[in-house]
Amino acid sequence: MIKRELPIFLVVGTSTVLIDFLAYRGLIWAQLFSVEIAKGIGFVAGTLFAYFANRFWTFGHKAHADGSVWRFIFVYSMTLAVNVLVNSFLISWIPDNFPNLQDGLVVVNKFASSYGFINDEINIILAKLLNKAEVAIQIAFLTATVTSATLNFIGMKLFVFRTPSLSE
Repeated sequence: MIKRELPIFLVVGTSTVLIDFLAYRGLIWAQLFSVEIAKGIGFVAGTLFAYFANRFWTFGHKAHADGSVWRFIFVYSMTLAVNVLVNSFLISWIPDNFPNLQDGLVVVNKFASSYGFINDEINIILAKLLNKAEVAIQIAFLTATVTSATLNFIGMKLFVFRTPSLSE
C-alpha cells in the first residue's frame, strides 16, 4: 500500500508547492495584493489542493470521513510549525558550525571555471548564490521541506486519512 501512496504523495506535494508558488508570484506580478497577503493566498490555494488530491488520489477516500478536515488542518499546522522551526534553527546554526563552507564553494567554483564549465556571467551569479548565508538558506529550506513533507505523509496516512479497521 505504501509503495503506491508514497510516489503519489510526492507528486501531490510537488504540485502543492508549485501551486503555492505560482499563485503567490502571480498575485505579486498582477499587483493585486501585498506580498504577505499574496503568500497567504498561495499557501491556502496549495493547502486546499493538497487536501483534495491526497484525499481522493493518494489515499483513495471517496466518501467524506468525519473530522478529516480538522485532522488535516491540525497536521498541516503542526508540520508548518516544524518547517519554520527547522528552517530558522539551521539558518542560524549552519554558518556558526561550518565556518569553512565558503572556502569549499570557492574551490568548486574555481575548478568549474578552469575547465570552462562556467563563464564570467555565470561566475558572477554563482558568487552571489554561493555565499555562506545563501547556502545556509538553501540547505535550511531543503531540510525543513523534507522534514515537514515526511511528517505530513505520516500524519495523513496514520491520522487524517487512516483506513478504518473492520471493527469501526
